[in-house]
Amino acid sequence: MTKLAAALVLTAHMIAAPTPVRAQSPMGAFCGLRRSHPGRYHHVVWIWMENHSAGQIVGSSAAPYINALIANCGLATNYPTSRT
Repeated sequence: MTKLAAALVLTAHMIAAPTPVRAQSPMGAFCGLRRSHPGRYHHVVWIWMENHSAGQIVGSSAAPYINALIANCGLATNYPTSRT
């Protein structure tokens, strides 16, 4: 009887447990997953590769994650430098 009661309690707990929900971005899908560009960007993310030039990273098979970000999210290449 004790095993049956424990099994029933466990089953009831699993049924009552909340279902995990995937978090959503306030703007919807993240870059690379959207069908079109957002009307306005709320933030920009900069990624620097220490001790590597862009030519060593962009298109390199040794950097698949960064190149996937470039393909899906973009790469800024035409901007003036700012010196203070």
